[in-house]
Amino acid sequence: MFTSKNKYPLILFVILCISFMGYLIISNGKTDKENLSRQFDGIVEGVRYDEKYIPYVQIKGKEYYLDAGYNFERKIEKGDSVVKSSGSNSYKLIKPTGEVLIFKN
Repeated sequence: MFTSKNKYPLILFVILCISFMGYLIISNGKTDKENLSRQFDGIVEGVRYDEKYIPYVQIKGKEYYLDAGYNFERKIEKGDSVVKSSGSNSYKLIKPTGEVLIFKN
């Protein structure tokens, strides 16, 4: 089925695929660890969304990127409160009306 000429590109392709999968697993674990250790709370002073609708929020003068994997549905607005506790994988969004939304990954 395979000749010796076309085995080498296939072997190289398999090695590259395995390496890429390893990289994805390691980088995903690192991102999860960083997200779990993050802690902040306060009123959103500003918010902007990237092209994938992932928000950057400014709280107490510091900007936070709220990570992919959460579906914030562009619901975070200036004046809302956002709470993220260390060790938790959820974000709590409190609207000025008192409505509370929880976003979990």
